[in-house]
Amino acid sequence: MVPFAVFALVVCILCEVQSISPPLSDDEISHLPPDLQLQFLLPSPPVQLHQTRVGFKHRWVDHSGRCHTSKPRGCSVAVDATTTVSNLALSKACTIIGRMTRHMSSSIFCGLGKSHGVGIFVKSEGPGIYPENYNLKDTPQCH
Repeated sequence: MVPFAVFALVVCILCEVQSISPPLSDDEISHLPPDLQLQFLLPSPPVQLHQTRVGFKHRWVDHSGRCHTSKPRGCSVAVDATTTVSNLALSKACTIIGRMTRHMSSSIFCGLGKSHGVGIFVKSEGPGIYPENYNLKDTPQCH
């Protein structure tokens, strides 16, 4: 079950990275309806930081599919896991990511390596455990 969950997470992240569109230029914004222009002109809301400190384990997968405990030279995909994730699960995630990416072209792999990378977490934590995903965290209003 864990390998499938990790595989599904990696597939979702890779699909999301490939579907991110570039930001709109000022010229493109000027052609939008006035009510939509406001959302591009107003400053972004401040990012809320976690109330509790979270530790992470870090690994990197290079283009040949090998997992490293320190950032290798050249392009690599960052794999970050919370400290509650077992080393075995982190190792399996790196293996899966390596198998998924080792036959990619260099340009696509390097583009993927420049993105956020892959996050691994246990079910009880959810994706809101990562600072950039704090807005996804369940609130009392959700229940």
